Amino acid sequence: MESLVEDCHLILQKIIGFKGSTNDRLAEVKGTGNKILNLLSTLAFLFENENVSNIKPKIGYERETIDISMDLNGSVDIDLENYVGQYMYDIEEEKNAKVILTVFL
Repeated sequence: MESLVEDCHLILQKIIGFKGSTNDRLAEVKGTGNKILNLLSTLAFLFENENVSNIKPKIGYERETIDISMDLNGSVDIDLENYVGQYMYDIEEEKNAKVILTVFL
């Protein structure tokens, strides 16, 4: 994936999920996946100014691709199973430690 800025190393590749509720809290909406319908529902949900409480972006950093989940209280969940990058074939404990450190740096 290419960036508009020449020296950019971190790229938000796509949003693969979200969770939120309406302003009156009567309904909750959740969407995941890469299909066009999910993307359209994501856009419709976000443009309706609803309260997004969780978002799942796919992040590209240099040669790494990492799926994370962030919520309103500041917690970050890293999907280590879907990680793609230079640490893929390391021993699992070492890979996990390197990926987590990469995300938080």
